[in-house]
Amino acid sequence: MHYDTPLGISPTAPSSASLARRAAHAVLGTLGDLARCAAEAQRRRSEQRALDALPLDLRKDIGWPAGDIRRL
Repeated sequence: MHYDTPLGISPTAPSSASLARRAAHAVLGTLGDLARCAAEAQRRRSEQRALDALPLDLRKDIGWPAGDIRRL
């Protein structure tokens, strides 16, 4: 090895910073997925509450099945 050869990090061994960055991306990605799922579920519940609040004849007119009426 010559003294003018720059020393560097081996390209095959990941640095602790890159490992931490990858772990942070994985955790944040998972949290983002959970937040999206929670927001989607909240939106669906909100829409269902709004539709259930409509009068039955109006729900029939738009062809929406009534969630509060049991079918025999």
